[in-house]
Amino acid sequence: MTPLATADRRIVQAQLRALPPRTKAAQEAETAEMWGKLKDLGNGILKPFGLSTDNFQMVKDEKTGGYSMNFNQGQ
Repeated sequence: MTPLATADRRIVQAQLRALPPRTKAAQEAETAEMWGKLKDLGNGILKPFGLSTDNFQMVKDEKTGGYSMNFNQGQ
């Protein structure tokens, strides 16, 4: 591999510093979109039963790291 010119090396260094925050922001946006679509899918499946994903709440147990699901009919 040939060494880069000084100007090119500066450009590469700048991009290496700028890239991680941009990729993190893109990943967070994609994750939020995915969760929204999954919630819509869940609501579509639950709707015929008069339920919604808002009727369920996941609670993390800090001691074990596991989750429990609570059902709230009134929401």
